[in-house]
Amino acid sequence: MLKKYVSLSLFLLLIFAYPAEAQQANGQLLSDQWQHRFEQVKQECRDGKRRSITPLLMQAAFQDKNDRSPEVNQIMEAFEDRPDYLSEFYDTPNFRFHYDTRGEDAVDPTDNDRNGIPDYIDQMAESFEFSFNKQINEMGYVKPPSDGNAGGSPAYDVYVYAIGDFYGFVMPETIVGNNPNSPERETSAATSWMGMRNNYRGFPGTELESIQVTAAHEYHHSIQMGYKADLRGEDPSVFIAEATAVWMEDKVYPGIDDNFQYLPEIFLAPDVALNLNYRDERAPEFDEFENYWYGTWILSQYLDERYGEVVLRRMWENMRNQDEMVALRAALQAQGVKLEDAYHDFLVANLLLFNNTSNSTFSYRRGADYAAALSRDRINTMRIEGRLNFSGQNVTWRSDADGNRRLMRLGADYFSVNTSNNFRATLSPMGGGSSMSLQVVVFNNNTRAARRLQRDVTGGSAAIDVTLAAGETAFLIVARPEFATTSAASAQYTITLSNSEGGDDDGGGDGNVTGLDRLADSESLTIGPNPASNVLQIFYALQGQNIQFVMTDMLGREVWKSVAHSPEGTIEAQVNHLPSGTYLLSAYKDGAAVAVRKALIVK
Repeated sequence: MLKKYVSLSLFLLLIFAYPAEAQQANGQLLSDQWQHRFEQVKQECRDGKRRSITPLLMQAAFQDKNDRSPEVNQIMEAFEDRPDYLSEFYDTPNFRFHYDTRGEDAVDPTDNDRNGIPDYIDQMAESFEFSFNKQINEMGYVKPPSDGNAGGSPAYDVYVYAIGDFYGFVMPETIVGNNPNSPERETSAATSWMGMRNNYRGFPGTELESIQVTAAHEYHHSIQMGYKADLRGEDPSVFIAEATAVWMEDKVYPGIDDNFQYLPEIFLAPDVALNLNYRDERAPEFDEFENYWYGTWILSQYLDERYGEVVLRRMWENMRNQDEMVALRAALQAQGVKLEDAYHDFLVANLLLFNNTSNSTFSYRRGADYAAALSRDRINTMRIEGRLNFSGQNVTWRSDADGNRRLMRLGADYFSVNTSNNFRATLSPMGGGSSMSLQVVVFNNNTRAARRLQRDVTGGSAAIDVTLAAGETAFLIVARPEFATTSAASAQYTITLSNSEGGDDDGGGDGNVTGLDRLADSESLTIGPNPASNVLQIFYALQGQNIQFVMTDMLGREVWKSVAHSPEGTIEAQVNHLPSGTYLLSAYKDGAAVAVRKALIVK
């Protein structure tokens, strides 16, 4: 019988964390780091904290044993072979469950329905078949490749035994290349088997609930391996694997809410790389955020609610032959959405946690439930990096002196602004080399509504003029929308608040509108009729080339645009398809925004 040295949570995935030559050169060093973290996580588990050892095992799984220390090899021996000593099995249409009714691996033998199978195994079988039907038949994912007759049948093998403190794991076994269950061609699909606990006593909720969320989560990892399991080059990463597997728990079994436990990971450290993964192992503070990827399920949830669950499936389908961020971009493009726009909207949604339909861009169906779960951990909102007081005199905040000096790729810093004055917010990156964006979120404390103003850094800075009405509060979000960057190094910047130079709020979903409402004496921009119902007339005289007009709603979504072919004239904007409301018409010349006018549509 195999001796179980340590528990294994969530899933064990085939991964090459470093190129082969790096493994040869650094194997012993990496093994020392691995063993230290292993012992640290094991101690945290003994202290009653729910931690996963899986990320560490992912690093070691398929390194050559000669490149691992004897201590690491000893630990890994407990997980690298199927527990084929289990004496009983139960077959369902898609799974074979291996178990014992005696000994240290025994399940509760109670058989109230007298079908000859322990009720515990019946519950597990029902949960896995339900998860199979949801993910394969209803959501359209591809069934994992069969392992042939390994385990005694072509069915997917689930071994139920004493695996320790955690929920379960998936062990990749053989790279088969193409998955015969898929109509497309894969090049690195893998077979796998699963380990599940022989009891879930002591876990939150009932044993059945623990079985259900684990079945949904772990089987999704098996599905992932059916698309792409050869992780040389760190793609797909542990980030994307866990972001979708934890999300899948709620898709299959909504309302159990075991995934809520991971929300603090994101809300306490939004400035950490959203796609943190093993490639960042040598980055400062990596150990502190080693569970970060489990909290990223909320990104999957946002994409699902805003653009449809099909986005996540298409991403995995695209990952057959694309890197994960390229695959996600293509999946969103198929829905008519830019990845950068979805990312910026996601950052605002996490600040507000709205769950009302009037702010659908920045809302979650269960936003109030997320907020309530966070409040139980004494978390009220996204971590505020700085609180800026503005009374009319310039205020400058430096990330390298006033903040924690951390803003990784795909990270964001949040600021609250204490003022009743109109102001200009200016973001200025230090040192160059990093792409940054500035968003201002204006929240109305009376109506509970919000609007967002946005600009990307161009020419060394980004500036937004903000007009506040009575009862409104402003927040700033500084983000790094760098989807191709692999470095975990932080970028530094300054934020300056000064007196506003424009009269109206500015901003737009494309991140380029400056909101300047003043033109040279020889230029003009007027609109009419205003209000309009069907057609809006735009009268302009703008010196320059490549004049463009863009109209957005107050949430920054583009609703109309046109290009002018002369420096002055009239353009008609058809607005009969737009609902009543206030819109922003922005004028650009030579690629730079020069004016914004408010347009009122009344039906």
